Amino acid sequence: MSGMSTMALSANLHRGNEYGWDRMEGRRRTSGQFDKSFPTTVIGNKIYYVRQQPDATKNRQIWTMEMNMMDRWKEVETTDTPFDKQFPQLQVVGNKICYTWNESDGKYRQIWTAEMNVDGTGWKATKRTSTYFDKCKPQLQVIEDKIYFVWRESDGAHFQIWTGLMNRDGTGWQAFKRTTHAF
Repeated sequence: MSGMSTMALSANLHRGNEYGWDRMEGRRRTSGQFDKSFPTTVIGNKIYYVRQQPDATKNRQIWTMEMNMMDRWKEVETTDTPFDKQFPQLQVVGNKICYTWNESDGKYRQIWTAEMNVDGTGWKATKRTSTYFDKCKPQLQVIEDKIYFVWRESDGAHFQIWTGLMNRDGTGWQAFKRTTHAF
């Protein structure tokens, strides 16, 4: 592997001990020889994780993992395009998983969204922005029939705060610049 480091994610479950978490010692949860970064978690009747992990060309891809309370683990690479992806986020709503991340278009980082059924089928990803300047660290929140987004976007000199909004069915995307500070 010539200087390449590897890192695996271990799962933790809340078991009510004095610290609130028990580490499931010795149970490696991820595979592959590349670093796993920025896992996020959602807890319902299952625990869902999303992470970025470099592929063989060093472009980061988005992976989704699922674990139920009976210690069954499943992981799926949900993206495989030849562009680098960063900072994935997810939220589980009913039988759907909603995602956002930033992805390079070859020159700038753009905001992407996706939806997938909780059974791992029906993956549908959409590029939401295409303007000049990098967009970073998107976050999302689903409230009723709307999905709200927030991210940092460069204006060429500084990063500003932007928000986005769309319907849960993926229609009606809108984006708004919220700050214009020169510092």
